Amino acid sequence: MFKLVSAIVVLCNELDAVVVAEGIETVEELEAVIDSGARFGQGYLLARPGFPLPEVNWPADLASPDRRRTRGSTLKPRTTTKSKRR
Repeated sequence: MFKLVSAIVVLCNELDAVVVAEGIETVEELEAVIDSGARFGQGYLLARPGFPLPEVNWPADLASPDRRRTRGSTLKPRTTTKSKRR
């Protein structure tokens, strides 16, 4: 399954499509998303739905600067629902 998701992420990146990993509920799922190369994510692990937008809760072991530097990819919280594509 991981190879399939990684391949889809690569394809989307080559097509200049934005990939958003949805439904991230565990640290293991977040690690898999980061390892797959997805750059945006959302899910209960990071923040509950709400308005105004709630603060993102990064798991402590993933928030350390050392870990982020060694991963080679940074997952960013999606802060808008508007598409940048026309």
